[in-house]
Amino acid sequence: LTAGTTWHAAGLMVTFGSLSSTSTEWRKYSKSLYQSLEAETGQSTGFLGCGFIELATERDRLEEYRRVAAFNRKEGVDVHEIDARE
Repeated sequence: LTAGTTWHAAGLMVTFGSLSSTSTEWRKYSKSLYQSLEAETGQSTGFLGCGFIELATERDRLEEYRRVAAFNRKEGVDVHEIDARE
């Protein structure tokens, strides 16, 4: 998708974080598209799907993340909460 010192920015794509069905579906579609482009075109995009961790350091932030996570699960996004031991 790109080259040079900003190559990592092209893969900066997350589905978590939205409370909008439209935005979440757009994010899911985009991720699926980039995952399938190489098979469809024979051209490598360099896309590497990976997860990420959001860290809540305050109770209010934890409540917000849990609310967003519940919405995203309803929308079909794979979301898991882990605790400090994990």
